[in-house]
Amino acid sequence: MNRGEKETHRSNASWVVVLFMLVFLPAVGFHVWNQSRVLKELKAEEATLQAQLSEEQARSIELEKQQEYYTSDSYIEKVAREQLGLVKPDEVVFKNQE
Repeated sequence: MNRGEKETHRSNASWVVVLFMLVFLPAVGFHVWNQSRVLKELKAEEATLQAQLSEEQARSIELEKQQEYYTSDSYIEKVAREQLGLVKPDEVVFKNQE
């Protein structure tokens, strides 16, 4: 290969490299930008879901406390007295005379 052909070959190779960079770099840049946008959206969604999870865990604890109260003897006695008018056998009931 003579000197002129070598320079032409190098020149063509340089153009191929330049063309490749002009196509490849913007494509990679766009992909990186798009992935960072998706990551940001997913992190925002994760924060929202974490907040919802905390709220639901607090609600679950509150419901468990209510369940314990509603199955306790003191609540059953309260309902029996207030809504059903029941009294214990050794109690004396006083009624208002109006």
